[in-house]
Amino acid sequence: MSTSVRRATVVDTALAALWNRRGEARTALAAGLESIHARLHERSVPTGRRTRTWPTTNPEAETLLRARLAAGEVKAWEVESVRGLLARIDALRIETASLSEQIRPFVDEYGATRWNRFFLVTSSAGGHIHASMDCSTCHLTTAYGWLPEVSGLTEADAVAAYGPRLCTVCFPTAPVEWTIGEAKAVDPRVCPGSGKPARSDSHRRRTSFCVACGSAVRASATGLAPRHHTPVRG
Repeated sequence: MSTSVRRATVVDTALAALWNRRGEARTALAAGLESIHARLHERSVPTGRRTRTWPTTNPEAETLLRARLAAGEVKAWEVESVRGLLARIDALRIETASLSEQIRPFVDEYGATRWNRFFLVTSSAGGHIHASMDCSTCHLTTAYGWLPEVSGLTEADAVAAYGPRLCTVCFPTAPVEWTIGEAKAVDPRVCPGSGKPARSDSHRRRTSFCVACGSAVRASATGLAPRHHTPVRG
């Protein structure tokens, strides 16, 4: 392994860890800001088929809650929990800012050298590997995982290591037949109703039934039956 490839691996390994930590902190911060609305006893209102919104924005709600706490308008039994919530939000803001500062020099080093990078789609089974996290074939909701162990490698080396998974938009020289995903053996025990919409007799879908085998299953949030085996009937 050349010095440049080794350095690319070191940088991206460190960067991936920091990136993931910042993502977790940002997610926790967003959740904390959302919970402020509940502290204000607000009710969300529907804005679409699957979306809802609060009557105030997150910054407005935070400003209002802080003002009420300072003015002694928060109920006595809620004071400590509200203080804890606001303290956690402050700490998460500091953490995300600190992580951004730690990330910056690695980003600058990459910007000066521009080695090849590889990102695996983790939000779908058999996800492709891309050269960046903004490929035109992906979506805003696409989740990625870093592959720093191959950072700095040539495209040819990447094809040798991950051929069946490379995206041809990101890697035009990758053979098309190597980008359609690896063939998976079919397990005859798996019910054909797996991953298909389940029939539900419950408003909250706590109990649903596979349309293929009739088994009771716990459907996903989107109403799909989980992977399960066809029951053996004696």
